[in-house]
Amino acid sequence: MKAILSFCVGLAMAIQFFNQVAMASTPNHGKLSFTVTVNHINTPFAGALVEVIIKDAVVARGTTNEVGVVRLEIGNYLHEPTNIRVSSAGYVSQELQGVQLVNNRNYPFGLVKGEGLQIIQVENNIENINQQSEERVRELEAERAKAETERKAAEEKAQAAREEAERRRKEAAEQAQQREKSLEEQRITREKEAQERADAERKRQDELKRLEAQQEKDRAEKAAAEAKRKADADAAKQEKAAKKAAKKAEKDAKEKAKAEKAAKKAAEKEKKEAEKANKAAAKELKQEQAYTKANAKLDKQQNKIKSAREKVDKEQKKLDAQIAKGKIPVEEAQTKQAKITAKQADIDAKQKALDEKRSKLKRKYSKK
Repeated sequence: MKAILSFCVGLAMAIQFFNQVAMASTPNHGKLSFTVTVNHINTPFAGALVEVIIKDAVVARGTTNEVGVVRLEIGNYLHEPTNIRVSSAGYVSQELQGVQLVNNRNYPFGLVKGEGLQIIQVENNIENINQQSEERVRELEAERAKAETERKAAEEKAQAAREEAERRRKEAAEQAQQREKSLEEQRITREKEAQERADAERKRQDELKRLEAQQEKDRAEKAAAEAKRKADADAAKQEKAAKKAAKKAEKDAKEKAKAEKAAKKAAEKEKKEAEKANKAAAKELKQEQAYTKANAKLDKQQNKIKSAREKVDKEQKKLDAQIAKGKIPVEEAQTKQAKITAKQADIDAKQKALDEKRSKLKRKYSKK
């Protein structure tokens, strides 16, 4: 707790100095954007609620991401004294009061477990800062270097997360390819089974026809023999028996035709079902291919954005080194920083647009 309190005091002193510089270098009003970084024992803190308060009204709020950072914006900032409050369940809330915000600046916080509210009051008086000892200035520099180390560690952690996401994406692509192969094999198997069933049905019908013809022949021969045997005894009875046999043969023929018609209808229905299943499988395969192709295009755009961001990060690192060594005029440093900030904003806008495209693509194909 003592270390955290020392960090908070140093933070307040640093922000006093930034407030004085901000009043001389920032326009009187307009849109303002800045970030807040939250740590807990030198570890990025995700899910912390960050609120910006001006005249007892919350003008901006957000939640820190997986690397403990949240970007906030204020539409029309007039450099009023501003409070920044950071809170999370189970941790002591912190409120930095009296800050004059600076565009694109980062404000770090460190949470500790507990309850209640810790208020850090910033006095906007440059004379108070000038009275600090050189030893405290060195401590602030050491804390700034430590914060920079923590930021780099967070960036490395984020990079590792991106690499893990890329690995999972490749695994998903391989699984999709295997799924497509499996669907094709299933389609071929269904067609083969349908053909085998159709062949078996034809053979079965041929056998039934042969058997029926043989049975009918046997019945006719039996009827003829019986008729011949009784011809001499009872001609009238023989005639009646012949008529009855003819009627039965006609009935059998009708039943046979009916059975053949039903079998043909069943075969056609089964064929249509097989064709319908094949069309559905082909449609699903086409959608998977379209989704994979669209994702590949977005991945190429992501690589371009990544390369651009790495280039800007190198420029920022080079400028920071020049500023730290004091070997660059302030006006030149401000000009370069403005250009770098513009590039970063452009890259952020492109990244946001790409993320929206990817979300839209995912929604498009998840509905089908």
